[in-house]
Amino acid sequence: MVREKGLEEAMRFLLLAPLFLLAGCALNCEEVGCSGSVSIYLAGAVADGEWSLEVTKDGVTRACTVTLPGGEAVCATPLDVVVESDGMTLNWMTMMGEEGDEVSLRISHVGVLLLDDSFEPEWSAPYYPNGKACDDGNGCSNATADYTIE
Repeated sequence: MVREKGLEEAMRFLLLAPLFLLAGCALNCEEVGCSGSVSIYLAGAVADGEWSLEVTKDGVTRACTVTLPGGEAVCATPLDVVVESDGMTLNWMTMMGEEGDEVSLRISHVGVLLLDDSFEPEWSAPYYPNGKACDDGNGCSNATADYTIE
């Protein structure tokens, strides 16, 4: 009788163990986030004076002005502008699962339009900080574009 009860408990455990393991896997997902970006490098964009920088991604526009030399970027909307000795980098931060099909640029210097162009970003393979299954396929990707301002 004792032996049958032990066998019955062992069988119940073996039947339920996979369910506990599956439930454990679902609970092991962490909620670590990530962000990606579209980074646009403007080589040669270092002349003194006011620069107007406008980036549009999927119908949303972000715009900044920066006065060189030494000025800080003033942005009406979130666009990270890094001024370097040989150009500027414009970074549009993206959230998990956010990419985009088209990016447009309008770059002016002291009121003169120097660049008016669009491109389709080539996104990197996504990064899944919690694993693809836990992130529901919404990873973070990056894209870059290089332009020369003359």
